[in-house]
Amino acid sequence: MKTVKLSKYLEWAEARRAELAAEGLLPSDEDLRNRGLNRTPEKRELLRRIDERARAAGKTPIKSYY
Repeated sequence: MKTVKLSKYLEWAEARRAELAAEGLLPSDEDLRNRGLNRTPEKRELLRRIDERARAAGKTPIKSYY
């Protein structure tokens, strides 16, 4: 097993992000969102209720697909 220090990994990740951004290949946050195509009905109901409770509390719900 290979051990990598967190600081070195973060340096590598930031350099890779910069490379992808320079090439125009950095995906948007929306592209990375889980669309929930394989979610169970129970999970969809849970997400719906979370949205409902956030709205009732006057908060902006987190964007989710259900």
